[in-house]
Amino acid sequence: MQQPSELSDACPDHNDRTDLEQMTSSFISSQKTLEQQVADRAGIAKAINEQCWAFTEDQLPSLRMMNIIGSHDVAHFKRNMTQVFSELYWRGLLSTSSNVVDIGCGCGRLALPISRLLKEGRYYGVDVWSEGVDWCKAKIESEYQNCSFYTIKAENNYYFEERAPSLHNDFKLEFCPTNTADLAFAISVFSHLTRSDCVAYFKEVSRVLKPKGILYLTGFVIDRFFKDYQSRTESFGSLREEEPGCFYAFRGQDFFAGYTKRTWNAMLSEAGLEILSYELGSWAEKPGARPYQDTFVIGKAASL
Repeated sequence: MQQPSELSDACPDHNDRTDLEQMTSSFISSQKTLEQQVADRAGIAKAINEQCWAFTEDQLPSLRMMNIIGSHDVAHFKRNMTQVFSELYWRGLLSTSSNVVDIGCGCGRLALPISRLLKEGRYYGVDVWSEGVDWCKAKIESEYQNCSFYTIKAENNYYFEERAPSLHNDFKLEFCPTNTADLAFAISVFSHLTRSDCVAYFKEVSRVLKPKGILYLTGFVIDRFFKDYQSRTESFGSLREEEPGCFYAFRGQDFFAGYTKRTWNAMLSEAGLEILSYELGSWAEKPGARPYQDTFVIGKAASL
């Protein structure tokens, strides 16, 4: 039989039980709050995606314009729109109050859902393709006053014309104030840009991002997985390393740009940015890949 002193040590007193109950209650309460937040977000995402799938012909750009940005039909355009929007939203990078910069807005594939989400926030869409920007101005900016679109002049617009290596672009986001953007994103844009163009954009993104702002981008990383894929499939035979770590191929809208991981890091570092996370893409049969292109989440470089 236990002695009284042993019983006293074995059983928590009333105050201990109260503290434990309070801790348990607090944990359960926080879990319920989190579940409700997830449910609320799910409802918002579902409603916006349903709106996107319900867009009629007069609410969308022409099929020719969709083709220019890589969608072969309306279903592909809508599917890509909702998938990328959902990815940004569920990563917690988008909210109703976000200030957003869309680099390579095209003909509004992501502006269409984001314009439906934002309330207190603001959206800036930029592209070198004036026709796409004009369509966005007429169809989106005219209805959503917190959305604005800008054509950026490209001295060397090799997406639509023959590339002239001697001409250099100096892309600026002059319309976007310094340290105001919560999110900048570029979907399959840096996969078509030369190194100097990448750095020009990175420097401007670094300027406009808030201290804890995020740059989300997709592109191509030339790595051992790609080299293995290239040797197995004999793909990308025209790919050339034009400068250290920079690989280019093809022409016009098919212009391909890929960079080694070291080069990605160097370009970002030059602009005061750093990679926070990185995900392999399936484009070169990379192991365990979920998205098609390699994907980066980037922030301002921390000073240690």
